[in-house]
Amino acid sequence: MIYLFLLMNTIVWYTTSALIKAIPYGIGFIKLDGAETALLQGIFSENLVPSKITKVKREKAVFNKEREGKMTDFFFVPEDEYDNWISKPEYEGRSIKMGPAKENLMKIVEKLYTIQKAQAVDVTNIAGKNVDWELSFQFNLDNENPFFLEIKNRKATLSDGTKSGVSIVMSGDPNAIVRICESKGDFTRAISREQITVEKGKVMDVIRLTRAITIVLKTK
Repeated sequence: MIYLFLLMNTIVWYTTSALIKAIPYGIGFIKLDGAETALLQGIFSENLVPSKITKVKREKAVFNKEREGKMTDFFFVPEDEYDNWISKPEYEGRSIKMGPAKENLMKIVEKLYTIQKAQAVDVTNIAGKNVDWELSFQFNLDNENPFFLEIKNRKATLSDGTKSGVSIVMSGDPNAIVRICESKGDFTRAISREQITVEKGKVMDVIRLTRAITIVLKTK
């Protein structure tokens, strides 16, 4: 599944290009989860209005089935329209349902760095100097596609797949993660009950993540 954040956008109401068949269409700078640079690409929607392509709106890539090796081989659509677009005979994409653990953790991550108190959890004072927390958590949960959480420069990014060289690797019951995200449990309890196994890394770093999640849940 391809997740992206829209950084800037505009709506185009006129074109002379034969490549663009749908008017209006959008153009935006889109940044893949975990990437540091963005690309400028077209954005299509079945009901294109400004609210469909607002800043930090999540978009997904759709590909033409007949490709020519050009930038026009693909475009982006609003996340809630993705399944409709790839069901059309001329388009395709990767349709993988998000698991409940990732879905619930995503809601936490989206708020994590908008709350100053939660940000403070990621700062450690070493010899009188504040050092930002830089860690990556790999989640290999039962019956879910693998995903990872990366914390760097006081920003958190949740991405699909397996990341090499991660700090923490966890496996186990995805429902344990759901309960943690719903304030019905924590990593300490989940680990002690063997619902979650820390296969690599320090348990204390996992507990530290719990503190940040708890702050988000308690903040109205």
